[in-house]
Amino acid sequence: MDRRRFLTVLGATGGAAAAVSACDIHAEPTEHLVPYTVPPENQVPGIATYYATTCRECAAGCGLHAKVREGRVVKLEGNPESPINQGRLCSRGQAGLQGLYNPDRVTDPMARGSTGEWQKLSWEDAIGRLQAKVHEARGKGIAFVTGLESGSFGELVEAWMKDVGGRHLTYEPFAFEALREGNRLAFGTAAIPWYDFANARYIVS
Repeated sequence: MDRRRFLTVLGATGGAAAAVSACDIHAEPTEHLVPYTVPPENQVPGIATYYATTCRECAAGCGLHAKVREGRVVKLEGNPESPINQGRLCSRGQAGLQGLYNPDRVTDPMARGSTGEWQKLSWEDAIGRLQAKVHEARGKGIAFVTGLESGSFGELVEAWMKDVGGRHLTYEPFAFEALREGNRLAFGTAAIPWYDFANARYIVS
């Protein structure tokens, strides 16, 4: 495109913008945009990046490969090198992203109101309430109940409970203790059974 053509197009677009403005047509409000000027390492727009991680949908801890596009996880698959699931992944693990991107997920601190309904709190108010309750309960017994936590977050919880003189209690509804104990009582082996359906001749369910 030469200079003359460029100026012609520029003038036409400017006139169109003026006409739209004269018609009192307002653009939709602009949201805050976060520039992607410094992309994460080894990420190329349009090309997926895979990260090895662990599924937390139950206590099994299956190995995962998380497919990431432009910083957003788009798919979970089993890790073939994991000794636990050997590349397989159940439907619960496949649906793990539903909780991450669920539009109805809890994104703000909440507390029950005077009539029992849940109400949103600001972070400042929530932290203030938590500090007051912890200070009030010191020496009376503080319990922090979570699911099975490990890694840096688990260490953070343990350190926090030690600092405030509380206990970290783990409740895992999908834990395998009952299955392991049942296998010990029935077959004398305290282990999690693994079923080889591919080579089974008969299956009784």
